[in-house]
Amino acid sequence: MKKIAIIPLLLFFTITFFGQGINFHKKPWDELKSLARTENKFLFVDCYTDWCGWCKVMDQKTFSDPEVIKFMNEKFISAKIDMEKGQGITLAMKYRVTGFPSYLIFSPEGKLVYKTFGYQKVPDFLKNLNSSISTGQQQFYNGISDEPELNFPEFYINAFAGNGKRVWPDINIIDSYFRTETNWYSEVSFSVLSRFEVPDTVNRFFLKNIEQYRYLYSIDADDKISGMIYRLMSKAVKNKDMKLAGEAFSMIDMYIKEDRNEIKQSYLLMYLSETSDWKNFSATFQKVLDTEGYKNSEMINNYAWNIYKECDYPDVISKAAEWMKKVTDADPQYMFLDTYAALLFKSKNYTEAEIYAKKAIKNGKKNKEDIKETKELLEKIKQIRKN
Repeated sequence: MKKIAIIPLLLFFTITFFGQGINFHKKPWDELKSLARTENKFLFVDCYTDWCGWCKVMDQKTFSDPEVIKFMNEKFISAKIDMEKGQGITLAMKYRVTGFPSYLIFSPEGKLVYKTFGYQKVPDFLKNLNSSISTGQQQFYNGISDEPELNFPEFYINAFAGNGKRVWPDINIIDSYFRTETNWYSEVSFSVLSRFEVPDTVNRFFLKNIEQYRYLYSIDADDKISGMIYRLMSKAVKNKDMKLAGEAFSMIDMYIKEDRNEIKQSYLLMYLSETSDWKNFSATFQKVLDTEGYKNSEMINNYAWNIYKECDYPDVISKAAEWMKKVTDADPQYMFLDTYAALLFKSKNYTEAEIYAKKAIKNGKKNKEDIKETKELLEKIKQIRKN
């Protein structure tokens, strides 16, 4: 006790400060912006929801990292805001936050300068944080006003209700809106255009004037294009129509500026998996992994889980188990262990399946995950082994 008491006061406060993690402020929006302006710091907003699993992983894996804590506490005023409650809903509508986790970064003057989303490992997250405060790498949203609340139509507001309570408008309502709206470049019109599937006339206008939309709304305009490509590819999948898939690939070549080959590769994998062409999918994905490695563990997990749920080819299931073995060796978190255990079970490797189901449950309990399905899987495994 005496040794603790004589620690220099400054060191004590330093340990206490960083031991508490990122200093996420709990203040109204106007006060957060004012604080950022007063301290001449960028304002970072972690946009989350209670049901978002990857938001929790971000808290556990990235926001808890000492280097991230130090950098954010030095460079940013930070806030965590639930996008389905109170001021969070207003911000989600204003800044078009529709996926979680998302991150908004504002200049000290209150201008949005950077948006990014998804679970990010420490190196990627620090890279994005540095980009957000570097003048040459910031995004420019010239069409976003300083008004916190806009006159959104009711159907747009209803689409930002809580999870399970959202109401999506009929295409006829969207069509009627654009027939009466005279300025398709406005902040409200673009928000509607980016949130929903819109009439072909609006899409053609958007694509014809894409550079103006990019000037006004930066990467949000490219996100709209990505959404259009995704809808076209989804239609191709639904109809098992490779011609439509080819049209989606053509759109990528015309309108996507970066990573075209990677995006086309991703959509090809989507098409093969969702049309249940599992043998071609497995061979194609294995080539991707041989070239790029196993760094995108979340993507591998998603595909492997789909194989567990949808595929009955033993060789494909075994191949997916091989992928997940490498993933769990590198990063033994709950969702990866759970997927691996499930694939081992489906491969009839019950001894290993039981081992990894137990590991998943242990990890899930530690991190307060919902482990109900893994427990059920473990009971199935035990029952089979008993018999």
